[in-house]
Amino acid sequence: MKERLIFASLDQPRKPDKGLRDGSCNRTACQAPLKGERQWTMDDFMVVGGKLYYCHRCARDFNAWDRQIGVPLRCTPVPPPEQARITRDADLPQVSSFHG
Repeated sequence: MKERLIFASLDQPRKPDKGLRDGSCNRTACQAPLKGERQWTMDDFMVVGGKLYYCHRCARDFNAWDRQIGVPLRCTPVPPPEQARITRDADLPQVSSFHG
């Protein structure tokens, strides 16, 4: 229960970067800063870009509930930018240089 005390009130104002990558957690009662922290996304077709960003603690809570009720997990981890770049580069076909 002590862990929950760090969450803010639902009455707090919403931060302008709420739900954005490197902004604040999208869960209104949390809104923890995400920059430099492990981030998770939840797909949402109602927002531009289709993704909302959450902190690790909130994503863990959402996924725990999803497991408990037997539905697909809503939150997926976001790879760090360096890892995402390496993955994309590794997926590209290797092209040899052509000097004609």
